[in-house]
Amino acid sequence: MNDPVILKKPAARIDLAGCYAYIGARNPDAARRFRLAAEATFAALACSPGIGAPYEVANPRLQGFEVPRSDGSGIT
Repeated sequence: MNDPVILKKPAARIDLAGCYAYIGARNPDAARRFRLAAEATFAALACSPGIGAPYEVANPRLQGFEVPRSDGSGIT
């Protein structure tokens, strides 16, 4: 089975780079762990679409987002 393609919008890429730089300036090892954890999370989400629960929001730009379930499955 092929790995899913993970597309990040430019704003997401900028946010991730900013977080990585901020953390890295203080703790390079923590920045590396952050990057690896983020990539692992993206991969898990790409392999399991729909694992979240619907979440109602007032902002129409955020409609359709799902939040992680906290059902004890270990997936958060």
